Amino acid sequence: MRASGSSEQRLHDAIAAYYDYTTPFYRLFWHGDTAALHFGLAARSTRSAGDELLQTNRFLARVGGIDRFTRVVDAGCGIGGSAIWLASHFGAQVTGLTLSSRQAARARREIRRRGVADLVDVRVADYLDSGIADASVDVVWAIESVCYADDKAEFLGEAFRILRPGGRLVLADGLLTREPESSAERGRLGTFLEGLVLPGLASRDDLVAGMREAGFTACRYWDQTSAVLPSSQRLRRRCAAGLPLALAGQALGLTPKLLTENLRAGIVQWSLVRSGLISYSVLRGEKPRPDQGFVADRIR
Repeated sequence: MRASGSSEQRLHDAIAAYYDYTTPFYRLFWHGDTAALHFGLAARSTRSAGDELLQTNRFLARVGGIDRFTRVVDAGCGIGGSAIWLASHFGAQVTGLTLSSRQAARARREIRRRGVADLVDVRVADYLDSGIADASVDVVWAIESVCYADDKAEFLGEAFRILRPGGRLVLADGLLTREPESSAERGRLGTFLEGLVLPGLASRDDLVAGMREAGFTACRYWDQTSAVLPSSQRLRRRCAAGLPLALAGQALGLTPKLLTENLRAGIVQWSLVRSGLISYSVLRGEKPRPDQGFVADRIR
């Protein structure tokens, strides 16, 4: 995602264009008033799709130890849903980073509307080259955004750099559990990656290993695949309902191929999760304090 080399610049521009175009559709067909551009986690306390989306925030906030003294960088903040929620519920100070100028503009309107402009700011910036000072952040928060980094190690290195000693990286994402087992499965994975403009998915083992290599300790993960299934199935149904209209719109020159490909990605993701090719996990790692010594990982 760094905007330097030509291939990296093309990826940077493609991601920004994707979110510039699709942001209004997410509100209409997915997140409603939650401003959440991610999957939801079902729990005993959740009663609706909106509850599940906010449960993702609740789970990561517990994992990350968020309170009113926490300074958070939301790496890939979308339209500010998690940032606004963290400020509203905990009084945390949050800086959101997005590549999409349209998302940033929408986020700023939401921030003002919800009365948290003193706690939240959103910047158009690359989370691989954030411009944030060394050791100045308590939590780097990333929901379904690390998948957009072509080089995941670069993201982990930047997160480690800006975290204070004792700071936490907390992320949620779809991760590969194995290689595709058939040409059909490879095709569905390709449809998923292309429709979401993803350069590729990491495996959970590789991501945890990358966290350790970057310097993180006390690395843990929570497999939330079963909790995400209702949200995944809901996305499949809504995308399947919208695909015929998108195909007609594309044939008439009214909507771009990007929209059609995005809906196809939303359809196939269900089968990729159900088949076990993709899991959904929450990961956490800590930047050690100088006097902390070795902290053993507890991976589960």
